[in-house]
Amino acid sequence: MYFSSRQPTARSRRANHFTPVNAMLNGALQALADIALQPVILLAAIAYLLGGSSYQIAGFAVVSLASWALADWIAAPLRVMLRRDFRLVTIGSVIRLLAAIAIGIIGVRLADSNAPDQVRALLVAYAVYQLASAVIGRANVHSIHGTGALGSRRGLFHGRALVGVVAAVIGAGAVWSALGATGTTGDNGGLVLLLGAIGIASATWFLLAIPGNRRIEPRSPYRNHTARQGLAALQSRAYRRYLFFRSLMALSAAADPFLIVFGLEKLGLRLGEVGAALAIYAAGHLLGTVVWPRWAAARSARAPLQITPLLRLVVLVVAVSIPSISASGLYAGRFDGPEVAIRCFIAIFGLLGLVTSANNVASQPYLLAILPEDVARPAIALTNTILGVLAFGALAAAFLVERFSLEALLYVAVVLAFIGLVASGMLAASRVRVRQRYGTRGLRRPVVRGLV
Repeated sequence: MYFSSRQPTARSRRANHFTPVNAMLNGALQALADIALQPVILLAAIAYLLGGSSYQIAGFAVVSLASWALADWIAAPLRVMLRRDFRLVTIGSVIRLLAAIAIGIIGVRLADSNAPDQVRALLVAYAVYQLASAVIGRANVHSIHGTGALGSRRGLFHGRALVGVVAAVIGAGAVWSALGATGTTGDNGGLVLLLGAIGIASATWFLLAIPGNRRIEPRSPYRNHTARQGLAALQSRAYRRYLFFRSLMALSAAADPFLIVFGLEKLGLRLGEVGAALAIYAAGHLLGTVVWPRWAAARSARAPLQITPLLRLVVLVVAVSIPSISASGLYAGRFDGPEVAIRCFIAIFGLLGLVTSANNVASQPYLLAILPEDVARPAIALTNTILGVLAFGALAAAFLVERFSLEALLYVAVVLAFIGLVASGMLAASRVRVRQRYGTRGLRRPVVRGLV
């Protein structure tokens, strides 16, 4: 991550006085929009209930993950052409705002229009929104607090991330309430889409209102590390093991959009219970954001990564087992209805939130710990590209569902997660032991935002 070494002028200091406020509000509102448009749980459930195909259900997850890899290839030439990051942020924000308007219109018309057509339109609008957001993410590092002390900027980004996670939990509670209200899937789902569109529009306004972003120097010496430069990291055995491990986890995660579909089909989940699963997921993500950095600081960045395949294995095994257990005589003798089984199924999404936060917290610091710094940064870009390609594995998962069954897909995911659990034991120990909390002075920060 590049931070300008230019000394702030009195005028820029006055202008940037309000930058932290804008940055925090932008982060909170963007997190609210992201949770209202969560692709693996919420959008997958809405697409299924409205009659969308398995490929459309998987498409939301593919777009969400692959867009971050594609953004590198799009943002790099645009940053050279436009010369100023603020211009790229502005253009991307306008495109994202148009996508938000389209999502809002789809939400308003969801109950009255042809459902399959609305699912297709929603997928296209969501793809535009995600790609624009990913491109903006490559440039808005400079737009947020473009001047000032390096330590204060690091603290700003850390605080913005924490505020975003808390806002996501609050937003998930609001989504749960909206989905649990009396009404049809079109009515309640459309209301949530409209909420997401409002969040996108508000976040975009606060991003463009940041005072300091217009004073960024042209052609800032940002070092754009490409995937091609990262090929040198393949000479490291530690990196090859890490890449094999992450690839297995990415392929196992291809089944994630169909977990909620499995619950809808096998357990008869209602839309309000989908909202509860989303809230549990957000709470698990918040818990992981607090716990994993402390664990990584006490042990190493490898420790959270080694826990993720075990948690994923528990999620998949419990999900596959619950329908059979709830139909058994032993369950019928102890419980009168499916409520307990449904609650157990919803609870596994909290573990899924822990898995997501562990990857976010530990992956980049682990690469920075096992590789020299000049190799680790391009290796992050290479890993992002590979994981972006593997995100299309969700389409293969949709093929398995169409050709065989949901159970067959989940069994394949269980096998991949188990192999990943074995592979996690081969992850190399860190060259550097992290002794301080993530985001504090002395810890080498991740430098590229993305899938890693």
